[in-house]
Amino acid sequence: MNGWLLLPGLQAGGFSPHETINRNRRAFGAHRMNDIFDKIRKDMGPIGRHHKQSHGYFSFPKLEGELGAHMNFRGKPVLVWSLNNYLGLANHPEVRAVDAQAAKDWGMAYPMGARMMSGQTKYHEQLENELSTFMGKEDSFLLNYGYQGCMSAIEALLSRHDVLVYDSECHACMIDGARLHMGKRFVFQHNDMASFDKQLENARKLVEGVRRRYSGDDRGRVRHGRRPRQVERDRGAQGEVQLPPLRGRRARLRHAGPRRSRYR
Repeated sequence: MNGWLLLPGLQAGGFSPHETINRNRRAFGAHRMNDIFDKIRKDMGPIGRHHKQSHGYFSFPKLEGELGAHMNFRGKPVLVWSLNNYLGLANHPEVRAVDAQAAKDWGMAYPMGARMMSGQTKYHEQLENELSTFMGKEDSFLLNYGYQGCMSAIEALLSRHDVLVYDSECHACMIDGARLHMGKRFVFQHNDMASFDKQLENARKLVEGVRRRYSGDDRGRVRHGRRPRQVERDRGAQGEVQLPPLRGRRARLRHAGPRRSRYR
């Protein structure tokens, strides 16, 4: 897939298609497009590079038999450690009977949609209430799987004003939740307390630096020309200091509107 990159946004001004392409070349250089699949061909990643030896064994193994601690693999009985059937209830007769009855009454597609949009039912709320009572908690929230729960918890508890410090080898759901975090984050090496202390100190310095910048320095003066009373007045409902308004060149650039293209 080789060819020139054509940007339609630069065709304004009554230029012909040929002249538009020439202007694209001059503006962005004679850059040839690379095949998007070249990366996969050159580097298949830490697991893909061993696919010939590992596929069907270490990765994508085919287990046969009823779900449980003992299953068949390549015609031989093996001990399985990686299933989510922790309590061994997947094949319990009562569980399978309820499962079959639910499929008969509601079908496999019900309720057809995310709970927030169209998938909410009274049975979801009933199960949540029963789980809350069983666990002795005020409330509970039912999610499709634990992976989503961890990611959702990180997103719900943290904002862009928070600093996150996490283990480099924590579960993938936590790593993905950390990647969605819009604030600053620091990662420390697994089982390395020196690395943990270092990253925790980096986080502390960052937080204290922001506080000094927008609250005041050691001499009691406030930067950006604001007095302590102004800082207190500008604090939000959660005690956060609001950023001062832009002044000077930054303010002019912000209110000047989008810059015009030189080809118009």
